[in-house]
Amino acid sequence: MAAGTWNFKIEQGVTFGPKTLTWTDVNGDAVDITGYTIDLEGMITKTKSVKKIDLAVGSGFTLTTPTSGIFTMEIPFATTTAYDFFKIVYNLVMTNAAGTTKTRLLGGEITLSRSSS
Repeated sequence: MAAGTWNFKIEQGVTFGPKTLTWTDVNGDAVDITGYTIDLEGMITKTKSVKKIDLAVGSGFTLTTPTSGIFTMEIPFATTTAYDFFKIVYNLVMTNAAGTTKTRLLGGEITLSRSSS
């Protein structure tokens, strides 16, 4: 299954989320993500030349209801305050518990709405 596209905006200096996401297969059935890791890397360019965001389970992601494929993304305001980009590209990758399969679920652009203060 091809990765989905989700372009979104983060406001600098405020908490982003929580955003609840659900991984489903091509039939619409939830994928059990028990034990999975989640990685979201945001880069200035697709070549990963300058990494600006690096989120994982425990630092941006929570496996909310793993047996139903549900996970949550939340970035605290202290983290978004330190962001210093305007627009980056990202990939969200899930890795199974055994570390043998990686699936790119989402990709797209993140725009930072910069604080004026």
